[in-house]
Amino acid sequence: MPEFVRRVELPVSAATAFRFHADVRNVQLVTPPTAQVRVVRGGGPARENGEFEVEVSSLGIVCRWVGRWAEVREPFLLRDTTSMAWLPEWEHRHEFRPLGEERCEMTDRVRFRLGGMLGPLMGRLAPAFLPGIFLYRHHATRRALAAGLEPSASTSGGEPAL
Repeated sequence: MPEFVRRVELPVSAATAFRFHADVRNVQLVTPPTAQVRVVRGGGPARENGEFEVEVSSLGIVCRWVGRWAEVREPFLLRDTTSMAWLPEWEHRHEFRPLGEERCEMTDRVRFRLGGMLGPLMGRLAPAFLPGIFLYRHHATRRALAAGLEPSASTSGGEPAL
C-alpha cells in the first residue's frame, strides 16, 4: 500500500495545531480552491471511534466521504480512516511534535488503496496529485493558525470554526 508523508513547521503549540485539525469543519479552510468541501455531519472535537461525513465536489464530480477517528491522542496524534467501494483502505495520520512553546512540526502520513476498475490506474496517478494538495493544505494551515483561527466548541453546523 503506498504511503505519502509530508511535514510542515507551524507557528503554534502542538496542542493548538491538534485542536485545529481535530475539528473536521476546518478542512474547508485548508482545501485547495479546485475542490469544495461541505461538512455533512460530525463537526466539533474529534472523539475516538467518532464518525464524520463530508461532501467533496471537484470538476463536477460529487463524492460523499464517511470517515472515522480511529485514534485520538491529544495533543500528539489524530488518525482517521475510511473504507468505501472505490477506496477500500485509507488511513491519514496527523502527528504533532512540539518544537518549543509556540512551535510544532506536523507530519501528515497517508496510506491508501484504491479499488474498482480504475483503482490500479488511479493508484499510480495519486502520488502525482498528493504533493500539491498537501503543499496547499500546509500553507493554508500555517496561514490560518498564524491569523489566530482556532476551533471553537460553540460553533455549530457545517461552518468552519473561526
